[in-house]
Amino acid sequence: MKALTLRYDPGAPWPDLVWEGRKSIETRTWSTSYRGDLLLTASKKPVGRFSGQAFCLVELYDCRPMRPEDEEAAMCACTLGRFAWSL
Repeated sequence: MKALTLRYDPGAPWPDLVWEGRKSIETRTWSTSYRGDLLLTASKKPVGRFSGQAFCLVELYDCRPMRPEDEEAAMCACTLGRFAWSL
């Protein structure tokens, strides 16, 4: 099974937001051709609700260059060179 780790950033608890269904696009500086189940894990530090744990299984169904209309689902500004991983 493929896995992807999300970080807890100050003021941006990405793992919590994905778990709650409020964040449906994860962004990365690289693309992937993989589609299918993806196990999400949370970084061990800094400490958050899911720190150091696998916390949900999602389906990765698209990966493409990020567009301005992705900002709401990604919960961040569109940045040149980033990819939108649609969960």
